[in-house]
Amino acid sequence: MAVRLCINKYNVGGIKAALQDNEGRGRKAEITDADITWVINKACQKPKDFEYSAELWYPASFTRFINSITE
Repeated sequence: MAVRLCINKYNVGGIKAALQDNEGRGRKAEITDADITWVINKACQKPKDFEYSAELWYPASFTRFINSITE
């Protein structure tokens, strides 16, 4: 399906059209760039910095940590 779409776009608009995504209605982003930066900043810190006993973040514990701060 994706290959056919790319070929159709090429036939209509050439190579540049085939390699670019069309503008769509799209949904507005719910998470801002600042939010993403904040989460990455927290993920790069050790859990011990926040009084957790683990050396590394596990996905479930990091999710609970982020949710506890944002609630």
